[in-house]
Amino acid sequence: MDYVSLRTQSTFSICQGFGMPDQIVERAKEIGHKAVCLAEGSHTNSHPKLEKACQKHGMKPIYGVVLNVVENHSDKDRNKDNLLVIAKDSQGYSNLLHLANLGYTEDHFYYVPTVEYREVYNLQEGLVVLTGSSLSGDMNEAEERLEEMKNNIDHLCVEIDMSKDQMINRQAMMLSRGNKVPMVATNDTKFIFDGQDEIVNFLTSVKSKGRGRKPSKRSKMATAQDMLDWGASEQAIVNSIRVADLVEEFDLPKAEQLKFNVGNPYERLVEECRVGWKKRGITKEQQKPYLERMFRELNLIKDKDYIDYFLVVSDLVQWAKEQSILVGPARGSAAGSLVSYLIGITEVDPIPYGLLFERFIDVSRYDPPDM
Repeated sequence: MDYVSLRTQSTFSICQGFGMPDQIVERAKEIGHKAVCLAEGSHTNSHPKLEKACQKHGMKPIYGVVLNVVENHSDKDRNKDNLLVIAKDSQGYSNLLHLANLGYTEDHFYYVPTVEYREVYNLQEGLVVLTGSSLSGDMNEAEERLEEMKNNIDHLCVEIDMSKDQMINRQAMMLSRGNKVPMVATNDTKFIFDGQDEIVNFLTSVKSKGRGRKPSKRSKMATAQDMLDWGASEQAIVNSIRVADLVEEFDLPKAEQLKFNVGNPYERLVEECRVGWKKRGITKEQQKPYLERMFRELNLIKDKDYIDYFLVVSDLVQWAKEQSILVGPARGSAAGSLVSYLIGITEVDPIPYGLLFERFIDVSRYDPPDM
């Protein structure tokens, strides 16, 4: 029997989960999972790393988010339900992003990012929704809530979280059977290996200033056998696979590369360096090391296709200075770039201080430099 963990948090859930997406995907593959779903609380920051990790390990990525949900956000209620929302396709992912962002808007954010049930219903196209904590509490109220969700959500499943209170799970199972809504077994995965619950306990203690909560032993990356041992029904475990099969594979939306609107960006960058050379007052006696350094940097910037990036940032910095907006002299490793100094992005000459350009841009680094 197979199992897919649909409620997994990574280190991107600050002080709540432990394990980078690549480590989670690698472990999931080791224990026989066919897909990996990351569902952080109210944000999607781990999803690009998940996409890369799944491509590397030949796994299927599933993109989710755990939403804090209330009936009416204007009531300013600190007691919120949570729903696990999974993108079934690219349209669903667009709606998932919309919901995640909506929770952070000024009129929705109350202690934590919050959305309303009706907003989930309005944006349910392309989503699979698991009931989360919404069916706890009074049985009659829970049944009304499930009936409401069933009437408004095309792909709805009752979540049976084996890391949580089993009394709540029993109620959820009764509601699932009585209302003919499929149940799906999950375990609120916060760490990868046995023993790492102590690490998560430490992290939550940091977050809550010493009042940490040790997660359940069942919050590890689990196998189907683990889930059976913890009391999950075979059908609920099989349904985790059915949800994973329902999800299409799609590419995450990508931002278009920055473009600086000139005929030849490289010539423009070289020209700005020439202007900066005179402005910075570099003498003939200094010329040799500066020329060598400048052309070495320019060649690597060109090879990495960062020319437009440098021109755009330079344009932003120059505009800010012209508007009398304070701009710092340099940030982090960007101070190691002579080109940045020449075109006015930074105010630190890296050569007298022996600052390394490779700390900023290196042949082996694929992420864009952070200025």
